[in-house]
Amino acid sequence: MEIFEQLLEDYAVDAEILPPALYEKIVTGLVYWEDLDLKKLELELETANNGRINKTAVMQDILTDLSQLVLEDSLTGLYNRRYFNRALKSEIERSSREHHHFGLAIIDIDHFKQVNDTWGHDSGDEVLKAAAIIMNRNIRQSDTLVRIGGEEFAAIMPNIRHRVAKDVMDRLRLDIEKAIIEVNSNQLHVTVSIGVAVREPNQFLSSDELFKQADQALYQAKNKGRNKVMLHSEPVSTGLSSSEREALAS
Repeated sequence: MEIFEQLLEDYAVDAEILPPALYEKIVTGLVYWEDLDLKKLELELETANNGRINKTAVMQDILTDLSQLVLEDSLTGLYNRRYFNRALKSEIERSSREHHHFGLAIIDIDHFKQVNDTWGHDSGDEVLKAAAIIMNRNIRQSDTLVRIGGEEFAAIMPNIRHRVAKDVMDRLRLDIEKAIIEVNSNQLHVTVSIGVAVREPNQFLSSDELFKQADQALYQAKNKGRNKVMLHSEPVSTGLSSSEREALAS
């Protein structure tokens, strides 16, 4: 990929300095997180540098930049889909070990194609960046916001129950709805539809199954007119009395 080749050129690095296997992965864009910042790799770099000017500091800078290129979305600065896939599985495993609730929200900007068609893709990019900032300031400190592709984002929410997850996402939705996004002297307004799924401690949901539930809830939000937050299902046990549950259902 050109971006990796440019990185190597910026640091004046060639195949003789990097381990050949890593160099090949870099120039083809197939670098994965486990390839980076490992003790084994550091030892390989030291061996490769033997008899040459010590470039350890430069190589550490390269590793840092590569980790950002591999795991971050270049437009919004959020984590990307690759990071999301791994983080979601990791958090699922942790929630199982620690026996706590775990939530996932999928956030989609409504009618985003119209923004691109009307104002151009550059304006669309500005809307994505502005929306990402608004989303990021509305999630909890323990949550992680990710751009998973196009106009679609996701929030990984550890240790959260249904009602709180919906409240967090409703606050995020309202803040975006009220926001005025300035793009080339134009004032744009966008809304988002959000699907939320919460894995309870006694549920054995995989990361793929949880994602599917959140995606189904997102579809429901869009089907009901957009600019809404929908939960995939109500909690098995709410901790409320029967009369309280009936009042909430009415």
